[in-house]
Amino acid sequence: MIPLVIFSAALMAHSAPLLSRDFRLQNGLDAQKLNAKFKTLTNSTECTDGEQACIGVSFAQCVAGNFQLSPCSGGTICAALPLVNKAGTSITCDTASDVADRIAQTGATGGVDGSDPTPTTTSSPVANSTSDFLLQNGLDSQKLNTKFASLTADSPCSDDERACIGTATGLCLNGSFVVFPCSTGTVCAALPSLTEPGTFVTCDAPDDIKNRIDQTGATGGIDGSESSTSSVAASSPMASSSDFRLQNGLDAQRLNAQFATLDVSASCSDGEQACIGDAFAQCVAGSFGDDTLRWWSCLCCASACKQAGNEYSM
Repeated sequence: MIPLVIFSAALMAHSAPLLSRDFRLQNGLDAQKLNAKFKTLTNSTECTDGEQACIGVSFAQCVAGNFQLSPCSGGTICAALPLVNKAGTSITCDTASDVADRIAQTGATGGVDGSDPTPTTTSSPVANSTSDFLLQNGLDSQKLNTKFASLTADSPCSDDERACIGTATGLCLNGSFVVFPCSTGTVCAALPSLTEPGTFVTCDAPDDIKNRIDQTGATGGIDGSESSTSSVAASSPMASSSDFRLQNGLDAQRLNAQFATLDVSASCSDGEQACIGDAFAQCVAGSFGDDTLRWWSCLCCASACKQAGNEYSM
């Protein structure tokens, strides 16, 4: 996928409430200035090695004095975005509507590059008309981030597939992932769109990733595994039960998504338990071996025993 770069901005006040308001507005204005500048660039524009920008709808990085273009994934464009939780901006791929919305939320007017005379109306993450797809987007992002945690550069992939490999982005070319490191202070993650159904893979600051997923109503952080304190009063046993039952269901979904990426050659810790295919698996001597799988298949399912023949007795 596409790397991302952060530009520092000076903090403007010592008072906490004013500080937050000031840097968010300044972040929005700085993002607009960068986007206006990017509109004047072409791939023949002179640049300094390592410089990053947007050219057209593609991410661009300067190599040997020339911009090398990396197309954004379908439905997204390259743009400078304001950070949410600290001073600065980032360059990344996002949907056009998300770019406009994120800049508008800072209080900056004039759209993506400041030239739009029409005021932009910011979206509400909890609006009834969008709450259904927002939550699903958040859950889908968490599932993808759980899946990405199990991937390596050697994992099988389909051409043009995008994923996260460690903290870097990965693009599948000729059946193998090509890894693009994210810039300092950022990591790769699947993020939920806040304005339409869907997710996308990009680099962003960890705090911004968590904040964006939190806005969808999904709990548990970037991959859903973080423990969270329920906001429901303990005096309500029905509500309390509902909360942990939902969390249990989400936890089960994440585990099943992780299991779908495993095979008998997956590395494991002795005693670790998982599902591989339709079989229960337990790690013995660092391996989810075939023999272990068939034995546990018999314990879990009578039909599996028939398929295993007489090699194992019940």
